[in-house]
Amino acid sequence: MENSRDDINLIKAFANKSRNDLKSAELLHDSGNYADAAYHAQQCSEKIIKCVLIMGNKFARTHFVSGILGSVIEDVKDEKWVAALKN
Repeated sequence: MENSRDDINLIKAFANKSRNDLKSAELLHDSGNYADAAYHAQQCSEKIIKCVLIMGNKFARTHFVSGILGSVIEDVKDEKWVAALKN
């Protein structure tokens, strides 16, 4: 499973956006705005799923990522990703 530097950069971008969505969800939840908190939590999880799909070379620009997620979960257990994403 070989990914390009562009893939790694895309993963990092999605992960950063995901963190921002999580922070937004937490703030909204704490202020009692549960509907918007749920929306941002969903966005957070979708972006992380896209990271996994990119790692498995299965990424497609779609909002329906759950259908192909299962096909890559086992393939992504690769320690090189931990090192690559830290750089």
